[in-house]
Amino acid sequence: MDTTATKWTGLRATLGSRQFDLPARARKAGALLDRLPTPLRRDEIVLDAGAGSGFLTLAAAERLDHGRVIALELSPDMIGRLTQRVAAAGLDERVEPLQADAAGTGLADDSVDRIVSHAMLHELFDVEAAITEWTRILKPGGSLLLSDVADGWYGFIVRWLHDRRAHGPFTPEDLAATLTRAGLSGVKVERQGKLLYATAHKPR
Repeated sequence: MDTTATKWTGLRATLGSRQFDLPARARKAGALLDRLPTPLRRDEIVLDAGAGSGFLTLAAAERLDHGRVIALELSPDMIGRLTQRVAAAGLDERVEPLQADAAGTGLADDSVDRIVSHAMLHELFDVEAAITEWTRILKPGGSLLLSDVADGWYGFIVRWLHDRRAHGPFTPEDLAATLTRAGLSGVKVERQGKLLYATAHKPR
C-alpha cells in the first residue's frame, strides 16, 4: 500500500535534500533528538521513519556505538543521497537504509527501541495505518518522537502544495488522538510555532 502522497524524486528530491543537508540543520536534528523521553542508549535500534537524505539518521547514528539506525524511506533518490552522506560521515556500520512504505516496513514485531520522524506525517494518505505499523514494531517500553507541521497559516500553505489525498497538518488534539488510538501511552503533544512535537511509548 502506497501511503506517501508527495513523491520526493527528481527536482523535488534535489531541492529538499539541499534544504535539510545544511550544516545548521545538524544542530536542529540534535536538538530534536534531545526531546526523546530518555536519552538514546548506545546499543539501541532506532527507526527513522521518512528518513529523507538523513536529517535525523545521521544525528541519531552519531549517538550510537553498537546500535544502528534503520533509515526508512520510500524514495530511491533520497535513499541514494542518504547513503552518500552516511558513507562520507563514516557511519556505514551504524545505518541500515530500508526502502519501504511507512505502513508496511517488513520489520518484525517488537524489533526497534525507538522511532523518530520529522516532517513526514503530513505527507501520508493513511496516517492511522503508519502509526499502527510503528506501534507493532516498537518494543514494549520503547518510545516514539515525532515532529510535524501544525495547522495554521503555514499549515495551510503546506496543505495547498501537497496531494489532496495527503493528511496535511495536524491540530495537537488530532495527533494525540491518533497516537492514542494506535495503543500508545503517555502521549504528549506540544505546539511550538509552526511545528508540533509528540512523544509517546508502547506499554510494557
